Amino acid sequence: MDRILIADDDNIDRKLLETYLKNSSFEVISKTNGEEAWNYISSCESPPQIVIIDWLMPEMDGITLCKKIREMHSPYYVYIILVTGKAMTADMVEGLEAGADDYLTKPYEKAVLIARINVGARIVRLEREKNAQLKKIQSTNRKLQQNMESAAGIQLSLLPAKKCVIHGFHFDWIFKPSDTLGGDMLHIYKLSKTKVACYVLDVSGHGTDAALLSVTIRNQLTINSETAKLEESYGSFIAAGPEQNLPSDVIEKLSDHYGDLLEKTGHYFTIVYGVLDTETGIFEYISAGHYNPVLIKGQKFVLAEGSSGTPIGMFKDQGYVQQKVKMSKGDRLYLFSDGIVEETNKEEEQFGTDRLVEELKSKPGSPDYLEGLVEKAAEWSNLGSFKDDVAIVEICYIGDN
Repeated sequence: MDRILIADDDNIDRKLLETYLKNSSFEVISKTNGEEAWNYISSCESPPQIVIIDWLMPEMDGITLCKKIREMHSPYYVYIILVTGKAMTADMVEGLEAGADDYLTKPYEKAVLIARINVGARIVRLEREKNAQLKKIQSTNRKLQQNMESAAGIQLSLLPAKKCVIHGFHFDWIFKPSDTLGGDMLHIYKLSKTKVACYVLDVSGHGTDAALLSVTIRNQLTINSETAKLEESYGSFIAAGPEQNLPSDVIEKLSDHYGDLLEKTGHYFTIVYGVLDTETGIFEYISAGHYNPVLIKGQKFVLAEGSSGTPIGMFKDQGYVQQKVKMSKGDRLYLFSDGIVEETNKEEEQFGTDRLVEELKSKPGSPDYLEGLVEKAAEWSNLGSFKDDVAIVEICYIGDN
């Protein structure tokens, strides 16, 4: 049952209106002036959503009451009908501009009054239904956001240890998704006592589906300590021995498995996958549609210029060329996704590999260098953030202590 507040100082008019409304199945609250009505509305936890106000009242007139109702903070809309003996157009305009939704001139017919009130009742019911639906949507969105944040936490937990040292090589990385979940992924793990695998991959698109695919590929590229038979049952592409995990072997398995990925899902991915021999300092890798690694040797750099091949998932039976670089003590090698180099500023100029290389060459001795590098690139874009995911792996040859 809809509740209606009446504010009218005329006892006869108020009593007549009460009778009309109660006979039409409305719940009625009556007040004899604007001040009483306002005190009730402002102090009531759930005030009526339909208010019928007489224009001329002591203490506070109808126009003032209209304005105060419109100025108050309410979780829902209050529908106001202003009743008056003033029949001039200017009076009607004044009432409506003060916040009234409808305007009735005395004397009015009962049928017209009830019809106008029913219009207001339909409006406030629709508004209540809209608010109820909005609350459901907000509740669902909160749950979705919580789920997304939980999934993001799981995704982050799959990343390798930070700042690890393996046989004279220091490994570090940074991962900055552009959204809650990222389509980029990176990993660093030992294949044997002297071989370390690492990669950066970038799934096309953004959001949940890209993130799920990146995690799936990550799991397929994760070494398992069980037997080769068990590894196959887990869907891993990493075999039991390091001699079977050359980049050419791993990329071939990925290419065969995901040859029709674009056709099936609309996605593809790029990846640079490499294996470092900590005894020789040789890093062998394949870049499938991905940026080649950058090797920094003091103030010089080596940017591999070989073909990076086709992204995985676009075509079947693609061939990829395995390349290698040799690291010496003091050298630094970087694997990175396109999020940082393809970030643009307000002039639509890309950050680019040249600018990235210059930043890498001027690396200070700070332990948080990668954080600083990413922050500098974000500031350069004038956004303070990135439009795409950013993933970088750093390998430093520090030598044995």
